[in-house]
Amino acid sequence: GINAEYGENESFAMASSHGFRNCAPVGREERKAANDKESIEKQRLRDRREEFFAFEEPVPRAEGGVSASVPGSVGWIPESDRFNTDSAYMLRAHQEGERQVTEDFYDARREATVRREEERWERMETEESKNAEIDANCAESRSRKNAGSAPFDLLTLQYHDTPAGENLASLDQGARERQFARSSQMYDNANRSGFNPVTGESNAYHSSNRCQ
Repeated sequence: GINAEYGENESFAMASSHGFRNCAPVGREERKAANDKESIEKQRLRDRREEFFAFEEPVPRAEGGVSASVPGSVGWIPESDRFNTDSAYMLRAHQEGERQVTEDFYDARREATVRREEERWERMETEESKNAEIDANCAESRSRKNAGSAPFDLLTLQYHDTPAGENLASLDQGARERQFARSSQMYDNANRSGFNPVTGESNAYHSSNRCQ
């Protein structure tokens, strides 16, 4: 017989009129649940009689025991929800996911390009403003760098229309006059005859001719 104090159902053992104890037949599902290792271990833990926590089985053993899922339990899910019933929806969701990944990639690359261009333009503007500031600070010194020290234009060969240009023109005119006088004096000192011995012309620089 089967002892009831170990948690077995007493209805399984029935006494006959001749004194025999017959056992009611056990169904396939019950035998499967009884032979399941996980169910047996949990059942043994549930049947402990020492000072342990008394576990109350939410599902009777006849309906699957502690490892079974019935409507209303945490692990219950309808059979219709266990399998895919809409392949078109799954395909569409998969395609939308791939499209979203691609769009996120291009968006991130576009944002990186925009940010890089903005930083480049900011560096260019900063460098340009710095160069403009340097040009402004060096404008006066740069304008004097290639300027001549004399008020005279080397391209047009004209004196500047300034008091300094007029003074330079007066000084140059005096220098030319002194140059002519020195040339005449040197020619007269070199030839005292009063005429040119080569051409026979009178010496315009001779003292006698100058007096005339």
